Amino acid sequence: MNDSNFLHFLLLVLLLIPTHASAPGNSDEELILHSMRLDNLQRKIRTLEDALYQANFRDNIQGTKGQPTESENLKERIEELEENQEIQMEELESLDQKLDLQVHFNGYFDLKAVDYKARGDQRKDSFDQHHTALFIDIRKGRTQFFAEMEWEHAGKSLKQERAWVRYESGFGLNLKAGHFFAPTHWNLNHYPTIALSISEPDFSRRYFPRSLSGLDLSKTWIRGHSSLSYETYFANGFEEDPILVGRDVNDSKAIGHRIRFERIKGDRSYAIALHHYRDRRSNDLLNQPIGADGKYVSKMIEGEFNHGNLGLIGALVTGTWKDPIRVSGLLRSNSWYIQPALRLSSKITSYARFGVLDPDRSIQDPLDRQQQVYGLNIKPTFATTWKLEWIQHRHTLKTNIDDKQLWSSLSFAF
Repeated sequence: MNDSNFLHFLLLVLLLIPTHASAPGNSDEELILHSMRLDNLQRKIRTLEDALYQANFRDNIQGTKGQPTESENLKERIEELEENQEIQMEELESLDQKLDLQVHFNGYFDLKAVDYKARGDQRKDSFDQHHTALFIDIRKGRTQFFAEMEWEHAGKSLKQERAWVRYESGFGLNLKAGHFFAPTHWNLNHYPTIALSISEPDFSRRYFPRSLSGLDLSKTWIRGHSSLSYETYFANGFEEDPILVGRDVNDSKAIGHRIRFERIKGDRSYAIALHHYRDRRSNDLLNQPIGADGKYVSKMIEGEFNHGNLGLIGALVTGTWKDPIRVSGLLRSNSWYIQPALRLSSKITSYARFGVLDPDRSIQDPLDRQQQVYGLNIKPTFATTWKLEWIQHRHTLKTNIDDKQLWSSLSFAF
């Protein structure tokens, strides 16, 4: 990232900070102080109004002429207090608006170390300061603006991960517009300070894009210990072809639906989600159409279960890619994973993951592979996480691309 890009981003952050923003505690104290002043003024006005009534009565009896009467003096005093009262009320209204505007900054930082060994004794060891992320969250009333800026690989690249505006209606319907994550478990929970593991299942970005640009509608119903949520989105979809290499330039072509049921009671919880995604794909070569549009459809069921110290998550996904220029015209794909976990103490959790990636179930190809993961998640403090993970990939075809990897990750939230 060059200096000008960093300065532009810093200027954007500074512009988002309210000019008169103060610490919440100070704003609360100002609000209380102005309220007390306003109450005091109102009491004085009422006292003077009573005195004015009595002064009018005395002036009428005394019949003073040629000099200011007592009632006239009191009227002037009341007018001054009423002007002061208006000023205090305006300041109170300004404070209320200031307190209603909430601005939060937070984020995370992580460092990874990888020991990679492929078949044939090919070896690679590396350190990577993988992410430094800044979250900007601004809320006012029912409206929320959220943005996430992310530096990757020791600042070599800067990108906008998310940026959206959401409006929460009074009857529970939420409208979101902008750039947001597709609502899958790993998209929403991939952050190193949240996810139990370092790596993700092999198929996590093949069947659903990581992020989308478009519109999202959602609603949640809560009854007792259970909740039911529905979400639908209309967006651009995949920017890159999930099956073959090549850029997909179509816009406004993807639609998805997700419904999720969750029940939480005590230390036991479970959830199940169904997700359907449909994406249109152009058959372009160098931005020139070479055939009719294809389509890409994914269907996934995700499950989560927790009871005491035990946890389990998993998913089964199927994909269909229709390509008019392909000989068979249709490609079908199946993949799955399951990840059990055991909490050994309040700060240490062990986990394992077993999964299969099969991009084209009609043939065996070098992309078919199995994944095994074993790891430890250690959280000495709420904001600090250290993970150690061993990963092995076995391919269906006997090639030289089987590998074993030992990963370590240290992350901090702020």
